[in-house]
Amino acid sequence: MNPHRHRVWLVALAGVSLLLPACATSETTQATQTNPAAGFVKAWSYVGKQPPPFWWHDLVDVKGAWDKGATGDGRTVAIVDTGVLKPHEDLRDANTLEGMQFCTTSNPSDTADTNGHGTQLAGIVLGRVPTLAHSTRGVAPDAKLIPIKVVCAVTTTPAVAQGVQKATSTTPDVILMALGAWPSDTDLGGNDVDSLMATLVSVNPNILFVVASVWDLTYFPRPEWTTKYGNVIVVAGMTVYDMKEVPFNEKRGDIWAPAQNVETASISPDPKDPKKHAQFLMPGTSAASAIVAGCAALIKQMNLAYTGKALKDALTAAVVPQPDLPGGRLKCSMAFLSSRAR
Repeated sequence: MNPHRHRVWLVALAGVSLLLPACATSETTQATQTNPAAGFVKAWSYVGKQPPPFWWHDLVDVKGAWDKGATGDGRTVAIVDTGVLKPHEDLRDANTLEGMQFCTTSNPSDTADTNGHGTQLAGIVLGRVPTLAHSTRGVAPDAKLIPIKVVCAVTTTPAVAQGVQKATSTTPDVILMALGAWPSDTDLGGNDVDSLMATLVSVNPNILFVVASVWDLTYFPRPEWTTKYGNVIVVAGMTVYDMKEVPFNEKRGDIWAPAQNVETASISPDPKDPKKHAQFLMPGTSAASAIVAGCAALIKQMNLAYTGKALKDALTAAVVPQPDLPGGRLKCSMAFLSSRAR
């Protein structure tokens, strides 16, 4: 059993979206200065102000992939989380496929999101490009979503394992897991979540498992299945401070992506228009992992033969090096273009 299991993990439904960004309230908000010629955010010069809308979109240069025709069309992302709110004006009903829930014994088809975390992830991955009525700009707006609900009040090993197994049976291109904290219990056979995940990952090499980091370098080391198999990419969150790209928190992974003030879809009513939903600024490695999952869908659209490992390799081989971000920060357009050149 991994050392990080010595801590008891209980994921309260109301707090799922807050578990990862534990230091969110202490972070200084930065704004950005965009260099249009470069096509991405070049410098950060305003501290303590709200950043321009979708600054993170510019930073990882999603538009560079869009300009080459990549929108995620025909690709599928399964999100194993709290479900998804449907209907939602920022999420196309036609792009939300039938899912399943595993955290209760009643109504397995009920994947309605009452927490918000799963809908927030979905908005980042594939929220429609905004118009006057829409606040979300997802990375892969034409991709399809399979919502797998495994979090209701707590997260349990049986629910996660069954949910991931169901997700793999639908043969998605990407499975996104940003659970906040991994369960410490076992299934009826005495298997913990890490041993079950190892089996599921190993027998599904064509799927890329995008996992939000909940592990650090000291107290909670990454479990073996996240390092042993090439079709798993663990995402860490970064932000900007004093003109530098720096870690959002102590979590580490294979690649870094924006994890502060990431605009997405909320399940709460918009105070200005109750017929719509309010925007949500999502912090933490959950947001970062959703950005990476969307970028993976863009790459897969143009590289249908890519295995999960090939997708990971494309993402990690084309990062932007940063002194404080070991392994480098995602640049979606670069990953997309380098994959096309292979």
